[in-house]
Amino acid sequence: MSFLLDTHYHTDFLPGKDLRQAFLEEAKKEGFIPVHMSLMPSTFEGLYEDLSLQTPFLALGYHPWWIGNREEVLKELDIFRSELRKTRYIGEIGLDFSPKGLNKASKDLQEDVFSAILKAILAEVHKNPAQSPYILSVHAVRSAGRIMDIYEDFGLSKEKIILIFHWFSGTGDELTRLRKMGSYVSFNAFMLKTKKGRSYSQQIEENKILLETDLPDEVNLIKKEEDYRLSARALAREAACSLQSSLDTISKLRGEAMRLKIEENQSRLYFSEH
Repeated sequence: MSFLLDTHYHTDFLPGKDLRQAFLEEAKKEGFIPVHMSLMPSTFEGLYEDLSLQTPFLALGYHPWWIGNREEVLKELDIFRSELRKTRYIGEIGLDFSPKGLNKASKDLQEDVFSAILKAILAEVHKNPAQSPYILSVHAVRSAGRIMDIYEDFGLSKEKIILIFHWFSGTGDELTRLRKMGSYVSFNAFMLKTKKGRSYSQQIEENKILLETDLPDEVNLIKKEEDYRLSARALAREAACSLQSSLDTISKLRGEAMRLKIEENQSRLYFSEH
């Protein structure tokens, strides 16, 4: 049986080990495998404790909305460096220069954190040059060009560090630059409801397309006291339907069945040794 990969699922939103493990079981029944994002290095610790025996797809992240003051940043970055040896999947990280994002953390602080993350990853790559590439799921709101600047300034295009732009919403020129860099884009059902998202799904090379859900919706999180098995089943079904919707939409827009090509893309990044 083939599987779709949800390359961006926020499992750290799910409260409790029982619900997280049940969700993973239900996802398998629904025919998909989630890559589990974390919002902060400290929340990755909990994900790893709960799920590392069940799945390797645990992503170490530091979302720009969850950047605190500089003292907190130092503590979280220390955790990031210590946890980095446990995974080659990184996310969610990035920059957010929207008013909402800048209200959470200044542009300078966001860039400092993002640069520190890339430096830590680069150091690990140089320590272990034979290992598989690091796969980065990147948040880029009004900042895609700056992310590409930093990536290129660090010389990462020559390293075993691969960028996936999650829910890409940049300009057409930024998409062109992204394509020249060989980066990937992960599409979700929300993105594909927009004119820009639908257009980008037709423009990008077929071997650079991945799927994601960016679920669950934080507003509708399951309460701890609810039946976790029923909750897990509902969450997995929601994600499976979202992935199928995205696949169907991309296939229709491109005028060809895209499942096999997307399976090839995800296999190349997540299931193969490089």
